[in-house]
Amino acid sequence: NGSPLQEAAVMVWDSKKAREAAREIDLLESIVPHDRKEIALKLFHDNNYQINADVLRRAMEEAPSHGLNWSPATKKVFSKTIAKGGEIIV
Repeated sequence: NGSPLQEAAVMVWDSKKAREAAREIDLLESIVPHDRKEIALKLFHDNNYQINADVLRRAMEEAPSHGLNWSPATKKVFSKTIAKGGEIIV
């Protein structure tokens, strides 16, 4: 069991599952327009790191958020997680 910050980071992005799904992430990022990637990756996470027609449809239908609805703490955890190759830095 991790700290509350580690658990919050996993709710945003599970680095282990993301590494296992690296090909799917590359495919998703090549299909989805730049301004939709954030929502697409969140939907991908919510869909247990699998791409399907519903993930793609919803990514294209939802308005891009550009991360504005994330708290500063969540943005910081996400940035650190991605920047460090998926390792959660607490």
